[in-house]
Amino acid sequence: MRRRSDQLWAIILAGGDGVRMREYLKTQRGLDCPKQFANIVGTRSMLRHTIERVKQLVPIQRMRIVVNSRHWKYVHAEISEKERKFLTVLPCNRETGLGVLVPVVQIVARDPSACIAVFPSDHFVLEEQRFINYAERAVEFVHRCPEQIVLIGIPSKDPDTNYGWIESSSSFLRYQGNRFYSVERFIEKPSAKLAVTLHSRQCLWNSMVVVARAETLLYLYRKAIPKVYRQIVSMKGLLTSPGGLEQLNGQFTGLPTFGFSKTILEQNAKRLRVIRAEGVTWSDWGNQNRVISDLSRMGMGAT
Repeated sequence: MRRRSDQLWAIILAGGDGVRMREYLKTQRGLDCPKQFANIVGTRSMLRHTIERVKQLVPIQRMRIVVNSRHWKYVHAEISEKERKFLTVLPCNRETGLGVLVPVVQIVARDPSACIAVFPSDHFVLEEQRFINYAERAVEFVHRCPEQIVLIGIPSKDPDTNYGWIESSSSFLRYQGNRFYSVERFIEKPSAKLAVTLHSRQCLWNSMVVVARAETLLYLYRKAIPKVYRQIVSMKGLLTSPGGLEQLNGQFTGLPTFGFSKTILEQNAKRLRVIRAEGVTWSDWGNQNRVISDLSRMGMGAT
């Protein structure tokens, strides 16, 4: 019988273009690259920080690192030759919706019973071990309740309108001493007025770290975007064969752009559970004001 840990896979999303941060990185830090390839803190890039963090949970052999072929020169510098066999190289950036779906299809072809944890590569996490501990608890809960999807929620520190927000209910399931709250609403990038309300209610920021069974994710995609789902499934042979993705350029660029949070999570709030990641310093470095503010607060010498 397989151990639970052997069923766990990870997807690391690193295919974005990071448009909002490019000018800041170039003019203030001398870095001309998408933010996930930038070493904003320390000597390692945000992608490398993420890979090393996730290695505490999943071996590299069960990771799929999703990148964009147009960023290959940056990927080549960050990913070792041994690690490149675990890349999912998409022909272009089609946002997180397809960025999650394609590697899920690849993983299911290898392991139909897989449990999957999804991690963005452009988020800052200070207390890394504590954060991964919360991910481990989410994995254990999903094994117990396989129809559920668990998010790691971060207690909000201000009414940021660039984040996804989670409004949890007072009801929860307790498992192994941890509380997994039901989700009342999932709000992606609220208005300024609504963000103030959510913050005052002690709602949570969505870290975009998601844990779910692969079959659950595929079901939600099939329900939410049946046409796109069928198109991706029809490409399964190429998606799962060596070098197959390189042949998909024309078909892939014709697919719609959509976000995983907005299209999949927000439409299925009743299936979601959230665990509060207390004591974790987390931030989505999607714009320069957030980066400057965070680094200044932590005394890390923002420029």
